[in-house]
Amino acid sequence: MESDLDLSNLIFYFLLSGENPELAEFEFQTVFNVLAKGQFKEYAINIFSDKRIIELTLSINTRQIDAQKIVEDLLDRLTQVHVCFKRSLNLDFIKYGIKSYSDLYRQVHKSNLYIQNPEKSFGIIIKRIGIPKGFLKDKSITLELSRNLGAKIQALYPQKKVNLRNPDEQFLGIISEYGFWFGVLIGSSLRKEVRKRTAHTRPFFHPSSMNPILLRTMINLAALKTNDLMLDPFCGSGGGVMEAARMGIRSIGIEIDKRIVWGAFQNLKFFEYSKITSLIHGDALNICISKGSISGVVTDPPYGTAASTKGISLPKLIIRFFKEISPILSSNQRVVLAIPANLEIEEQASEILHASVYIFYQYVHRSLTRKILVFVKK
Repeated sequence: MESDLDLSNLIFYFLLSGENPELAEFEFQTVFNVLAKGQFKEYAINIFSDKRIIELTLSINTRQIDAQKIVEDLLDRLTQVHVCFKRSLNLDFIKYGIKSYSDLYRQVHKSNLYIQNPEKSFGIIIKRIGIPKGFLKDKSITLELSRNLGAKIQALYPQKKVNLRNPDEQFLGIISEYGFWFGVLIGSSLRKEVRKRTAHTRPFFHPSSMNPILLRTMINLAALKTNDLMLDPFCGSGGGVMEAARMGIRSIGIEIDKRIVWGAFQNLKFFEYSKITSLIHGDALNICISKGSISGVVTDPPYGTAASTKGISLPKLIIRFFKEISPILSSNQRVVLAIPANLEIEEQASEILHASVYIFYQYVHRSLTRKILVFVKK
């Protein structure tokens, strides 16, 4: 899919996680709308056929905007994105009739190659994504393509020198069965850093704690801004409120088990997040919060062998919670929660909230697939 905007504008490519491309695309759209949409009169967001590459085209003709800073801010929030790079070249295999090595190399050398800094040293990394087919099955294509692109760049700009260890510019190429994308690497997302923040790294450990990457993704799906106030009514040992704090989002966590509340407090204190996070030993079915005081709800209700619903069935617990929270939420605010995939509550919950709902599935292990529900109140 090609942008409708003029190519003189800035074009960036984002490589999405292959685990759940639909969830990744929805997260990107949500975070872009929160952080950047209002700064541009014209922009375009397109996703290519392989569902792994998003193209972001930004028009900055009207006023001075640091587009690269905005892109870096997106990378600091997104968890379903691996890397971002600025466009130098894009080849659609169907459009250009590319079916072999020679077709690809011929088109690479025929195409214009936009280089921003003709005197900086450079290195090139090529990655294959998806399931390689046809001529892409040969792993040597990445090395050969790197050499060909390096030769083309140096033919155009003889003063540019190759530096594989510490280049001034790192070029990244992504190749799939649908096409080839190439440009200057802007940066990587925080996925690797977030992945390290497992429950085992906290002073108080609880086995039902959710993967921090998915928690951060859910917070992003709630369309929360810095200094917004998030509610986690089933906060457990505090994983969700801690991720919110890392993103500069204030939060209130409610937990019915006094022992776990104390553990969550120890975790917050250890990571120094207690200043923008409040913990309440209370019941999610009896919330004393006035309308307009919170910005959204993100939660992972109790389920599984290590969690307790205090004698209430999980479906009843969630439906009663939605009845409790509905009067508190304002139009366009969101409720994001994770539940087992076999639990069917979204239709009833949507009616209670008067909300539209988006549904995503996340495989965890053989005995658990989660359903991520995003409710947007009308």
